[in-house]
Order: sequence, then structure tokens, then C-alpha cells
Amino acid sequence: MIFQKSLIKSGTVVSLLFGLTSMSFVFSANKALALGSCKNVELTFKNGTSQPISIPEDGHRVKNPGSVEGWNKLTLGAGKSNLQANSNWSDTLKLNIKCVTDAEFEIKWSDNNGNHTSVFNSVNISDKQATFTLR
Repeated sequence: MIFQKSLIKSGTVVSLLFGLTSMSFVFSANKALALGSCKNVELTFKNGTSQPISIPEDGHRVKNPGSVEGWNKLTLGAGKSNLQANSNWSDTLKLNIKCVTDAEFEIKWSDNNGNHTSVFNSVNISDKQATFTLR
């Protein structure tokens, strides 16, 4: 009798522990899925002005619209100085958002007229590519 009760109790404990462990794993996976990670996205920056521009390494932002987390910092692998008019420059990054068809970006850049911020809405990064014309 005592032996049967202890098996039932230990079986219950094992089931309870397994259930908590599986729930923790599912929660972690869902949290990562909710926050997103879009790897190897090629961001192409096009100079749409008539003069050279510079794009800093940091200060940019990115987000999935409607997400709980809001804007995330976006740091490029390097900055680009003296990007000539009508020229392109690309950087491949891991973004900390989901690969969606309506991502939002704030890109900082500067020219002889000062510092600028360009906002891009509804950017399709599901194909892991995006082009930003800075003007």
C-alpha cells in the first residue's frame, strides 16, 4: 500500500516537473518568435541627392508595426562616408524583428546641409532585402 502511494506521488511529481519544463520551453520559443529575428537581411542605401552623403554606423531604428516592443536600435556593421550621388552601398545584418512585409525603419544620414532622418514605412523584408533611397 505504501509502495503504491509513493509511486503515484513520484509519478505526479515527475509529470508536474515535465509539464513545467515543457511550458518553459514553449514560452521561451514563443517569446523569441514574438520578438523576432530576421537573419542576413541585405539593406541597400541609395544616395538620392546631388551631393555626397554619410551614413553613421548607429543611431538608426527598426520595428514591426503593431508589435508590443516598439522601436529597436539598429546598428550597421560599419558606417559609410562620402557615398556619391546616385551610388549604392549595402550592409547585411541580423535584425531583431520578424521578417515581415511591413517593417518600419528610421535611417540617420548627413550631407553638407546637416543631419537628416528618413522614415520608411511598409518595407517588405520577407525576402531579406530592402532598399532605402536617402533624399
